[in-house]
Amino acid sequence: MPYHLFCPNMKVDSVSDIKPELFKQRGIRGLVFDLDNTILPWGGARIPEDISVWFSRLKAEEFSFCLVSNSYEKRVCQFAAALSASYVAWACKPSIRGFQKAADKMNLHPEQVAVIGDQLFTDILGGNRAGLFTILVEPLSTKEFPTTRISRILEKKLLNKLKAEGMINF
Repeated sequence: MPYHLFCPNMKVDSVSDIKPELFKQRGIRGLVFDLDNTILPWGGARIPEDISVWFSRLKAEEFSFCLVSNSYEKRVCQFAAALSASYVAWACKPSIRGFQKAADKMNLHPEQVAVIGDQLFTDILGGNRAGLFTILVEPLSTKEFPTTRISRILEKKLLNKLKAEGMINF
């Protein structure tokens, strides 16, 4: 698989660090979000205040939202409702199917959609394969699914390789 598919278009510490102007400048009108460790801590029950405020600001500016998660429907649906977002549960990321469904639910073309997530091997790989603008965020928590801990080790090695080869500069 080509390494460029693992390269996010940008990296930020938190979702709330992203300025809405960035999306407007790029013609992005829809935002796809991973759930766990992107907009709430893994297994968490509340979206952090700064992220809730950020969502409210974007909603006021008429952006569309869709949660795309490998988690089960009841969990994803609960947070989608709280954010007035559509959702795709059991997305099987990095399959592009969930990302395509998200764009369809928002009635947008891939070039009008950004995906924001905390994992290279699911969110960024899937988003790039689907032709979306990709944004990698730092995980909100060190607590996570056991297999994700293994993925993080591999992600770190891959990020170092991508940096060394000049494919990313953050």
